[in-house]
Amino acid sequence: MKRIIRVCLAIALIMLILSEKGETQERKAAGGLRFTVSFPAERSKTPLDGRLLLMISTDGSKEPRTQIDNSLKTQQIFGIDVEGFKPGASAVFDNRVFGYPVKSLELVPRGTYWVQALLHKYETFHRADGHTVKLPMDRGEGQHWNLAPGNIYSKPRQITIDAKKPESVSIVLDQEIPPIPPPRTPDTSNTSRFRARNSRNFGEGRSTSALVYYYLTDSRKIRTPIIR
Repeated sequence: MKRIIRVCLAIALIMLILSEKGETQERKAAGGLRFTVSFPAERSKTPLDGRLLLMISTDGSKEPRTQIDNSLKTQQIFGIDVEGFKPGASAVFDNRVFGYPVKSLELVPRGTYWVQALLHKYETFHRADGHTVKLPMDRGEGQHWNLAPGNIYSKPRQITIDAKKPESVSIVLDQEIPPIPPPRTPDTSNTSRFRARNSRNFGEGRSTSALVYYYLTDSRKIRTPIIR
C-alpha cells in the first residue's frame, strides 16, 4: 500500500514539474520579442492559406526578401504555416517559431535591422485521385516565392531589436507582387510558346505554359523540340 502511495506521489510530482516547465515556457514566449503580421481586406477579402515568412536583414541596400538563400551570406528568415488566415487577423512570430540560420528570435543579436514579411500563397487542388492538397502554384516566375505574382508583402522597415526586452512589432502586408507581363518577343523558327490546360490532376481551370526550343540534328536536319 505504501509503495502504491509513493508511486502515485512520484507521478504527481513529475506532472507538476512538467506543468510548471510548460507554463514557464509559455510566459517566456509571451514576454519576449514578438512580431504580429496581418493584411488588409484590400489585398484579399477572403481567408488565405500559405507560408508566412518573416525576414530580418542587416543590409538595407535591397529588400530582405531578395537576400535569402543557402549561402553563408544569407539573412535571417522565420516561417509559419497559415490556413484560413483572415483579413485583419494577426499571425504571431515569437521565440517558439523556428528560423534560419539563427533558430529562434531570442538568439538574434541586439542591433538595427530591416524587417519584412511575405505570404507565399497556396491554392487548394482537388485531385482526380480523391486527394486534396494545398500547394504554391507556379505563376510564371519559376517557383521563386519572393517573386511570385499575387504574393502579398510589407515594405521594408528599419527597427532596433533587443530580444531580451518584451516588445511587439506590427507588420502589415499591404503590397502585392504584380503579374508577369507576357513576353513581347514573337515566336521564331527556333522557339515557340504554348499554354496547355491540365484538368485531370489539378482540377478545372488549371493551365501550364512552356517555351519550346528547336534545334537541327546533324544527320537528318530535323527540328527536334526541347520543352522548358
